[in-house]
Amino acid sequence: MATRAQIWRIDPRNGNGTTAYCDISVKNDLLALTNYSDGTELYKVGPSEFLRSLKQAAKRSGKNLALQAVFVHDGRAIACASVKGEVTIYDTDSGESLQVLEHQKGDFLVLVTAHEYPDKKLLATASIDLAARPEPLTVCALSKRLSESVLGSIQDK
Repeated sequence: MATRAQIWRIDPRNGNGTTAYCDISVKNDLLALTNYSDGTELYKVGPSEFLRSLKQAAKRSGKNLALQAVFVHDGRAIACASVKGEVTIYDTDSGESLQVLEHQKGDFLVLVTAHEYPDKKLLATASIDLAARPEPLTVCALSKRLSESVLGSIQDK
């Protein structure tokens, strides 16, 4: 296959049609699109099938923010940023909220990234303070693992 060859196409379902960020799962079977209006949409790659919306408020103090989402746990879960200073981890099969990790209370959490090693899983988040000029960027690394019950429910699938 040639580089940049189009292999599939997805037409986002969100109301304003603007995609902010995207991520593809490790197994290349799921695509997450985040938007400026209401959160993250999950799609099945290949048939470009819409699976579900994961709603997160993307507006605060009159500003719509681009919030990021990344797949974790081999694509069985997705970590989504929020305007409330939290990362919500959802099950990709059911859309159920599995865990909420706090970044800094009240921050606009706009970036989240993850890296998985065999012995640990790291999640890094970054936030901005819209009241400050210029806007500082705060980065916090979360090495907190998902609780055993959450990991167990994902691994049982």
